[in-house]
Order: sequence, then structure tokens, then C-alpha cells
Amino acid sequence: MLRNNALRPIKIFGSVLLAVGIIGIFFDFIYLNDPQLSKGFKIFGIIVSMWHILAGMGVIFQRAWGFYIFKSYLYVLFLGFPIGTYIASKMLNQIKSNELKKYFG
Repeated sequence: MLRNNALRPIKIFGSVLLAVGIIGIFFDFIYLNDPQLSKGFKIFGIIVSMWHILAGMGVIFQRAWGFYIFKSYLYVLFLGFPIGTYIASKMLNQIKSNELKKYFG
């Protein structure tokens, strides 16, 4: 029972990451032919969207690589003060306090 309750917020966050990545890819392909956007910006959008998709899928399917991508995402999220810092610290505390690394991989 502890496993399900401890993993629930992490899996919800993984589902949100997956949804954001899919929406990002959708918008990238809508604006792919827009002449006002630079090619570098479009490539950056696709890379960020794929990072969200990979992190979301890795967390949902509980893979070790997904855990490390998710943790790297949380460390980058620390830079988004104050909301990103709050979310990242809560998620990292959840991971550390419940030792969730053992459930991945």
C-alpha cells in the first residue's frame, strides 16, 4: 500500500509531463512552416517536447532511465523560482523520504 501511495504523485507528474510533451509536439508541427520562427527555435521546441515525453514515459513505466531523466528535469525546474523551486523540492523530498529509486528499473 505504501508503494502505491508514495508513487502516486510521481506518476501524476509523469502523466503531466507526457501530456505537455505531446501538446508541445503538436504545436511544433502546427508552427513548423511559420516563417517568423527561426529554425533553431523550432528544433529547440522539438527537443524540449521529446524530453518531456521521454521523462513522462519513463516515470509511468517505472524505468531506471526515466527516473534519472525525471530527476534531471526536477533539478532544472529548481531554476523556476518560486513555483518551480517549490514543486521540485516537494518531488525530490518525496523521492528521498520514500526511497522511490528502488521501484524504478
